[in-house]
Amino acid sequence: MEILANVLSGLVGGALALVGVWIQNNKQDKDTHQELKNNIVSLIDIHLYKIAQTRNIELNKYKALANKQESSEAFYDVKNNFEEIDNQIQELMSLIRVYSNNSNDCVQDLLKRFQPLNQQLNRFTRAHSMYVNKFDDNTFDRENLARSKYKLDTELKNYIDKMRNFSNNHFDHPIFEYPLKELEY
Repeated sequence: MEILANVLSGLVGGALALVGVWIQNNKQDKDTHQELKNNIVSLIDIHLYKIAQTRNIELNKYKALANKQESSEAFYDVKNNFEEIDNQIQELMSLIRVYSNNSNDCVQDLLKRFQPLNQQLNRFTRAHSMYVNKFDDNTFDRENLARSKYKLDTELKNYIDKMRNFSNNHFDHPIFEYPLKELEY
């Protein structure tokens, strides 16, 4: 009898230890999952701050008509910000892949929202290239660079709206609204 009692007590103790380990692992998984979500929503807010900062870089028609150097500096500020934005998108996709069971759908949704912005950046880059090469040509429309920046700014604002929806739908997170300057051409 004593042996049976010892065996049963050992089995019960082992079972309780296994339950304890399972509960601890479950808690750690939930904590890790929540930490990943917190990292994702923080990165979304940081990303949108950089988007707003880029949107607020001033390049209007007066600057484009009069000052090639300042206009080019504004272009390079935008271009450098987009390198950081692209890195943020890559990091965001990596975090989403670890966080979500539906990571493919979520990442594709993110890319679908980002693609028009990236296309507009490419148009702005081409406009700047023409601007630099033809600035001294009196027949060249220097305002084209400012129009292209205006279209980029419009797309940046649209992207912020799209990311507000993305953040709410996928992570139940209301984004922080960064102040934007009035659009000017």
